[in-house]
Amino acid sequence: MIDTDKIIQSVDIGKAIEYYTGNRKIHNKYLCPFHNDKHPSLSVKTEKQIWHCWSCDKGGNVINLVRDLYGLSFVDACKKIATDFHIDIQIEEPKKKDTWYEIEAEIRKDRKEELQEVKADIDKEIELLTTAHRVLFRYGAPKELCNQYVEEIEALEELKKIAR
Repeated sequence: MIDTDKIIQSVDIGKAIEYYTGNRKIHNKYLCPFHNDKHPSLSVKTEKQIWHCWSCDKGGNVINLVRDLYGLSFVDACKKIATDFHIDIQIEEPKKKDTWYEIEAEIRKDRKEELQEVKADIDKEIELLTTAHRVLFRYGAPKELCNQYVEEIEALEELKKIAR
């Protein structure tokens, strides 16, 4: 097996996106390389070393990024990252019990955990926007401004539904 934690923690996800895509950060987001992105929609959480595109719903860690960008297998993506970022990793031959299905199940589990974190972030954002909307409404803010908050909350609710 491969020490994926070492790879993920050794490579800053923002730097990896810049290195592999040539994209630079614009207002804390990047242009997504997986679709025709005109407005930055790819968010990065450096403290968790994950990325997520709010338009095409792709996301994951640096290994997922390289797999998706280059169409590589899990092992080849790990090798590429290790080579590109000068990370010393040991690649052991998989044991007989480590089948492709078990590896894929582990990856799916990791992605599900990452998706749960994204959903929690959406919930926090909805809570903040809802509180702001209530305060604005209570103190007689213009209806147009209040409606903007409602639209933003509804958009986040839709994203949350998609993420299920």
